[in-house]
Amino acid sequence: MGLKMKYVQLHTIRVGVRKFLAVMCAWVVFSPLAFSQISGPTSIPLGPFDLQSSLLVEYAQDDNLYQSAGNQVSTSIATFTPSVELLFDNGVSGFSLGYSLESSTFSGEAASEDYTDQRVDLDAGTLFGEIHRFEATGSYVESHDRQSVDLISVNALDYFEDIQYGIAYTLGAEASIFNVELSAGEFERTYINNRVVTEEFDREESFIGAALMWNYLPNLTFGLSYIDTDIAYVRPQASRDGDEQVTSFNLAWEPSSTLALDVSVGRTDRFTLDGGTNSSDYWDVTMEWQPLSYSTLALFTSSYTDEAETAIGGFTVREEFGFRWTHEWTQRFQTEASYTDSVIGYVVNTQDREDRGEQIELRAAYQFRRWVNLGVFIQEVIRTSTGFSDEFDQQIYGVSALFQI
Repeated sequence: MGLKMKYVQLHTIRVGVRKFLAVMCAWVVFSPLAFSQISGPTSIPLGPFDLQSSLLVEYAQDDNLYQSAGNQVSTSIATFTPSVELLFDNGVSGFSLGYSLESSTFSGEAASEDYTDQRVDLDAGTLFGEIHRFEATGSYVESHDRQSVDLISVNALDYFEDIQYGIAYTLGAEASIFNVELSAGEFERTYINNRVVTEEFDREESFIGAALMWNYLPNLTFGLSYIDTDIAYVRPQASRDGDEQVTSFNLAWEPSSTLALDVSVGRTDRFTLDGGTNSSDYWDVTMEWQPLSYSTLALFTSSYTDEAETAIGGFTVREEFGFRWTHEWTQRFQTEASYTDSVIGYVVNTQDREDRGEQIELRAAYQFRRWVNLGVFIQEVIRTSTGFSDEFDQQIYGVSALFQI
């Protein structure tokens, strides 16, 4: 859910953002301490705990907010994202509790799209007798479906609440030849507005999983994993309710200090209550190469199933391939370039649809001092779909300021 909380008028926010950025930039540049202490964020000690906080401010221009082939809407977007995290780690037990909020304000025709999202995350773990590890995770999210032609409600944002939690138990020390992991969890999504059309998208998912890991060498691990997920829509839909099983072989290998490879390959089988079946390949592969201490290239590809949160329903089979290159030109200046090619196939009874997309993103950041990082970015998205007659393209560019304590 992302409740539309409009604290002040749009013009006031836009002027405030510009003044705030201008004042902060000037103060950072001309401060006599501006170039000291640039090692990164630190924590505030609170007894046995550490507190970290940050504020990300972005001002961007979007030339096609609704990702439409025609009738494109251009808007400027001011976004504030404050976050705080409480940490504890004594070497045996630890936890983190984090909260973040994202508030965006749009200009022009898109002024009604203002939103405020928030989330809470909890992670905790402990070790018993060096061979028993317990972990628990949980999250609560209030958010919305992003603006696009695929919105369930055509003329209004759809807000939802997500509740997710999970537990995991691992038997075996990190240096053991074999480790066994058992896990279970729940996920629930509930839409809170436009209920006439969004009610049928409320769903609950529960999963159980098991994994066996073989530490063949210090830098080479093999594994087998199995996850069974029960998917149930609150308004029962025989063609969508059912069971999904993912079986995979896993490999983690670091042949050198500059190269790391993570591979998961297997099969996804989905069974629906109406007797339908669908099988697809599953994979998740990442290779990270660091030829220089200040330059890293990551290649990634994946294929997996997901629920289709669009008006046509069903579920999707998603495939992605891409790369990300990060380069530190100096201690303070860094750039990042990324490219992603994706194919999304919709699996529904009423129609077949396939979306193809490309996303290119360029970012540059300059760390003026330890707690201030200023950046610029540009992103281009191109997509074609058998569900629409024309392709669309979208360009987003802007500036950002990240303040960390």
